[in-house]
Amino acid sequence: MNYMMAIIANPYLTILSGITFGILYSALVVFFIQIKKKKAIDYNKDLTRVMQDNKRRMSPASRIKNNFTEIQISLHSTQDTIQKVLEDIEKQMKLFQKEKEKSEQFKQIASINEEQYSAFERSLIHVVEQQNEKNNKLNLKWGIIFCVLSAILGNLLPPISRVFSSIFS
Repeated sequence: MNYMMAIIANPYLTILSGITFGILYSALVVFFIQIKKKKAIDYNKDLTRVMQDNKRRMSPASRIKNNFTEIQISLHSTQDTIQKVLEDIEKQMKLFQKEKEKSEQFKQIASINEEQYSAFERSLIHVVEQQNEKNNKLNLKWGIIFCVLSAILGNLLPPISRVFSSIFS
C-alpha cells in the first residue's frame, strides 16, 4: 500500500509506470497481430492451393466454355477499339478535306495576276481620293465658319468688355 502511495505522490514515477505499461501492452498487441497475420497468410496459401486444384479438376468442356467466353470478351473489346479507330480516321478525313479546301482557296488567291491586283489597287486609290476630297470640302466649310465667327467675336468683345468693366468698377 505504501508503494502505491509513493507512486501516486511522485508524478515522475507515475509517468514512468504509465510508459512501462504502455510498452508492454503495445508489445503484446504487436505479438498477437503477427500471429494473426501468419495465420491469415497460411489460410490464403491454402485457399489459393485449393482454387488451383479445382481449376485443374475442371472438365474440358468448362475450360473450353471459359476460353470461349474470354475470346468473346476479347473480340468485343477489339471491335470497340476498331470502331474508335474508324471514328478517328473519319474525323481526320473531314479535317483533311477542310484543309484541302483552304489550300485551294489560297491557291486561287495566289493565282490572281498582276492586272487584277493593279485594277483593285486603282479602284481602292480612287475611293480614298474621293473620301479625301469630301473631307477637304468639309474642313474648308468649317474653317470659313470659324473664321467669320472669330472676326465677329473679335470686333464685339472689346466694346462689351469695356461696358462690363465700367459697370462693375
